[in-house]
Amino acid sequence: MKKIVRMTFLLLSILLLSACSVLGKGGDSPAETVALPAVETAAAMPATATLANPVTGAGQAAPIPTQTPVVIQHQQVPGNPTYTRDQKVTDCSTGERIALGATTVVGSGCDDWSQDKLERPVDALNGNYFPVVDIVRASMGTNQAWMFARVELYKDAAGNLPENLSVGVELDTDLDSRGDILILVKGLRSTEWTTEGVQVWQDENGDVGGQKPHRP
Repeated sequence: MKKIVRMTFLLLSILLLSACSVLGKGGDSPAETVALPAVETAAAMPATATLANPVTGAGQAAPIPTQTPVVIQHQQVPGNPTYTRDQKVTDCSTGERIALGATTVVGSGCDDWSQDKLERPVDALNGNYFPVVDIVRASMGTNQAWMFARVELYKDAAGNLPENLSVGVELDTDLDSRGDILILVKGLRSTEWTTEGVQVWQDENGDVGGQKPHRP
């Protein structure tokens, strides 16, 4: 039994010496290197500009200059408006009906969509009445250089116009019952001529009113 143990111990010693010899020889060879693929750096990306506040003095930011608003100087102004007698349109006065004690707010025949007659200064049939949208008449005229339009509201609207009130005039230049030009004015606060709050829209493809502009 002792002889077998000695032989086993001798074999283990030989194996350990052989392993150390192999490891010692491998340590003298150069280490294997792995080439890494090239990676593009941020320098290849286009540079972007950033806006920084300029610094003056002891770390104080210099004030950024503000842009001066452009003031439009008009070369021509229309002067006093001129209106023509035969270019006046009257409308039903719902305000007068209410003042006279009518039982219905909107009069019969005053609101007829098929005839392009709209009288709706109320929020519902026989509902609340709003003088600021009760048009009683409209007039137009020209001095050969300028065209003028005037929209008159019921008298109770005076002094009660809301700030966001918009007034519009639609022009049918070829009498085909289609509006060709729409002029909108918002925020009327003066009787002086101005272009503030004015928009002009033109129907370039002739589709206003749909296929049957004479009918609703």
